[in-house]
Amino acid sequence: MKKIMLCLIVLLSASVYADNLYLEPLYSVGIESGSFESSNNTLTTKTVTPIVYEDRLLNAGESIMISCIGNKSVLKQIGSSNVNIPVELANPQHITAQCTSNNLGLFWAKDEYKITSDKITKIDDQAFKPEPFNETQNDAAKGMVLAITSDDHLLNITVNKAKYFNKAKFYGTVNGRDYLLQTSNDDELFTIHAANLDKLTILDKDGSIISTIIFP
Repeated sequence: MKKIMLCLIVLLSASVYADNLYLEPLYSVGIESGSFESSNNTLTTKTVTPIVYEDRLLNAGESIMISCIGNKSVLKQIGSSNVNIPVELANPQHITAQCTSNNLGLFWAKDEYKITSDKITKIDDQAFKPEPFNETQNDAAKGMVLAITSDDHLLNITVNKAKYFNKAKFYGTVNGRDYLLQTSNDDELFTIHAANLDKLTILDKDGSIISTIIFP
């Protein structure tokens, strides 16, 4: 009986094991507008984009609490994890803002910080499935999106030539708001750190539209 109980304890411990990932310097995380409570100087809201580190991610939809004292903002809680991460706040287009702004949309840290959570999962390349889309391309641009796949957390976008997307910016429409999205790429494959978008607008380094993607 003792052996059975020990096995159950081990299995339960394994099921709630908390994994780690890192919030890397200047990594932007999308958030909802949220509500600012002046009595205790805190902003309460939720993430709308995941936090990705190497092959792991903490999915969007995590509740967060940010303490705001003077011009200093500190991320105190993400999901059920207590943290102490100094952050910068900005509107969805990456222009810095204060806690009291009614148009907040992003936060990022200037240094690297570890986040521990039992909701962190590994990215499964086999989970990406084709995503239907309609593309409107700028006739003057050479960049083209050839295919899109998604695992419901991230979007993988295959393009014709990576050089046509050099320093490109990706804006995704989530619940009617346009967010500057975090991305990474490996040659012709770009990974957008968001999913379930209504629209994706890709701008070149000069701010001209390369392509507009609508998801039906």
